[in-house]
Amino acid sequence: MQVIEVKGLYKDFGALHVLRGVSLNVEQGDIISIIGPSGSGKSTLLRSINLLEKPTYGEIWVEGKLITPPDPYLHWDVIRTSHTYAALRAEGMDDEPAIMKIKKEDLLKPHEGGAYNRLMKQIVKDHFEDTYSVRRRVGMVFQHFNLFPHMTVLENMIYAPMKVNKVSREAAIEKARALLNDVGMLPKIDAYPSKLSGGQKQRVAIARTLAMSPDIVLFDEPTSALDPEMVKEVLDVIKKLAETGMTMILVTHEMGFAREVSDRICFLDEGTLIEDAPPDVFFSTPKSARAKEFLDKVL
Repeated sequence: MQVIEVKGLYKDFGALHVLRGVSLNVEQGDIISIIGPSGSGKSTLLRSINLLEKPTYGEIWVEGKLITPPDPYLHWDVIRTSHTYAALRAEGMDDEPAIMKIKKEDLLKPHEGGAYNRLMKQIVKDHFEDTYSVRRRVGMVFQHFNLFPHMTVLENMIYAPMKVNKVSREAAIEKARALLNDVGMLPKIDAYPSKLSGGQKQRVAIARTLAMSPDIVLFDEPTSALDPEMVKEVLDVIKKLAETGMTMILVTHEMGFAREVSDRICFLDEGTLIEDAPPDVFFSTPKSARAKEFLDKVL
């Protein structure tokens, strides 16, 4: 079952084009590692999936629901209802060339007529789901932990389940204790984040994400802010989670880890998805010269 579909995703920050038409499908239970050089758009892609960044163009679907505004450029039936399309056809241009010209030159205007607006609204009515509903099911583990500094480990664990999922305090505490035990952090349940090492903070952050019972977990470089000796303890927790069948997308620089746990490796460079392949294929016989160059430098 497909749980995430990214369609033609673009993300611009002013004149800087960070993502350039990325498309990605994720099946239930997939473990996907996104790798690439710094500045290639890895974290922006991950943050877009959780709508922490708003895509410039493209669509993101989670479990069959559209979580971004519909992109008319991805729907030829919508383009065909536009005044711009009608004008090009009136000039004698054939159907497909007219559509491709509109897409390539970004010709659609905010107001393209009643039929166009009705069709866009119908897509929203049939498929759109609000951001907050999606975030209940898509967990995020951040590079810099993002624990609440004024809360103890336990309070960090139970806050979201109680506030968002309306879980009782007793049930939230019970689950928090079980998850902290799983990641080896139960002895620190009453500690504040300032008293924890980087590896301990990240293990708590992973447990906190799991406390929301997500269907999908996104990891944004979960070890890059850690001292080298702390990396293994966090990777061990993620490996254990991988064995449960959780759907996971990881942005990582840990090539050995990505090769060991991933079902697929997605290689990004300059905002473009260059390769999407099983790890044994990608690491042994990459298809693109750019991927070969990258692997020669990091392996």
